[in-house]
Amino acid sequence: MVDTTPPDRSNPGPWADEKLMALRFLMEVNASWELTYVERRKNLEDALRAVKRGAKVFLGTACGEPQVLVEGLIDHDPPHQAHG
Repeated sequence: MVDTTPPDRSNPGPWADEKLMALRFLMEVNASWELTYVERRKNLEDALRAVKRGAKVFLGTACGEPQVLVEGLIDHDPPHQAHG
């Protein structure tokens, strides 16, 4: 976990320079995001196994639609007959 605690301003040190502080924070956030992405990234088969039968999958309206995943979901679970 990245330490985002603000620096102790009474003790000048590497955090004394505001630009350096901002740059280091952005680098740590970016590294954290990249690590999280790599840890969560899955191939299609693993992603499909993670979706349980009957689960609802919502793709946010502002995201790029992962077409391979959508096609995999469609192929993986054919439409069910309507029960009347």
